[in-house]
Amino acid sequence: MVQLDTKAYITDDRSNGTTATASTREAHVVKVSFWLANPPTVSHLCVHCPGLKVTDFVAEPAVVCSEKNIAILLISFSFPPSNDPDELGFSDFFVYRAHSEHPSLDRLPSPHLRFLYPQEVGLLPCLGDGDDEFVLATLSSRLNPREYDLHMYVSKTGRWSTKLVLLESPPANSRDALLLFRTDKTITLEGGSMAWVNLWRGALLCNVFDENPVVRYIRFPRPANGNKANSKEKCAQLYRDVTYTNNLLKFIEVEPYKRPDICQGLVQPDINVFSDEDYEDDLDTTATRTWYGWKASIWSRKASSTSWYRGFTVDVDEIVISDPTHSDLLPELTVGYPGKSTLQNRVTSSPILRIQGDDVVYLMSKVNFEDEETWVIGVDIKTKNLRGVASFSTDRSVYSSPAYLPCSLSGYLDMTSNSSDGGCNTHGRNDLMNIGNDCCEWARRLYYRG
Repeated sequence: MVQLDTKAYITDDRSNGTTATASTREAHVVKVSFWLANPPTVSHLCVHCPGLKVTDFVAEPAVVCSEKNIAILLISFSFPPSNDPDELGFSDFFVYRAHSEHPSLDRLPSPHLRFLYPQEVGLLPCLGDGDDEFVLATLSSRLNPREYDLHMYVSKTGRWSTKLVLLESPPANSRDALLLFRTDKTITLEGGSMAWVNLWRGALLCNVFDENPVVRYIRFPRPANGNKANSKEKCAQLYRDVTYTNNLLKFIEVEPYKRPDICQGLVQPDINVFSDEDYEDDLDTTATRTWYGWKASIWSRKASSTSWYRGFTVDVDEIVISDPTHSDLLPELTVGYPGKSTLQNRVTSSPILRIQGDDVVYLMSKVNFEDEETWVIGVDIKTKNLRGVASFSTDRSVYSSPAYLPCSLSGYLDMTSNSSDGGCNTHGRNDLMNIGNDCCEWARRLYYRG
């Protein structure tokens, strides 16, 4: 299992045992290679298109989603397709299938949707049909707030289809949440189910294999005291994440924290159970306070349940650094007290839960908010131990938005075979990043352009 950078590098021709090749709809060659590393070091994807310049791309190619041995990639080009010269550009989806001997890359048919955002696309491997079959699904709302279009691509047929699906009776007082719902990420559950997630609000669940699919809305726990103001104006990925593992939905929230006895403003007591029927007005609550440090809490529930249950919680002051090499890697980590963390002095955000079923979370940690130099740290919430440290540059990211996703491709690949010398030489794309200050907006604006 690795943490894979969601933004690929546009590179020179460098190959290894993971390299695979395909062609765009305009017959341009696309060669992709994965460069893998053990977490918390972030792995990355390199894309080489002979004959194309960096300015021929709208943005860095994106890793849309990945499950088991399959990854879906999106490459957006700034020049028009030959059959429609009035278009500003076009995008192609590709499916990468990981195999130790012969990985493959294939272009997918166009979904013929005007706007399709990467974070709205879910990937469901088809068990029992071999390692290569899969379903892609995306959910879009209609004018009627209880109606959705379910768009699906089935690899076995090679076709896209669309069907109307209806929302089950939602929890009380959820109308505004559904009207304001924007998908932050999509996760795969089990038995054909997917979840389209808004991390501040909740998730829309749907079994895409049902003959008559329906959509069910579940709420997430209300924002913690330290995140009430953030929930109105900040990107949710800076503070929250959710995944599905061991038949459970697992949810984490990182809260800017100051002890209750020295807080200013309205502070509600922590709760350990949150029901779908609990009222959701906390999104409109504000309080004035100065926070120092942070804490993280993990919640879990079955998809069929009606309540979340708080599990392990760790305060930054409680994190133990048992490996002295971690102190060497992370500057200003310890000051004066061996083994005593001063992580509370650092800007820490963007939690990513591991999908192995344990309680390890990866976070981005900086000395100062505006720094490009970042460290990815692994923290075991259950044992309150620092599990790993690795440097990571956020020069291609706005603020500290999550820049990587959990990925199991490494279990199916041999990176070393046929490896070229020199590694992955990248071309800078800083000009692509100057498109807005909202840390979520980069991902939202890298949409499919059919």
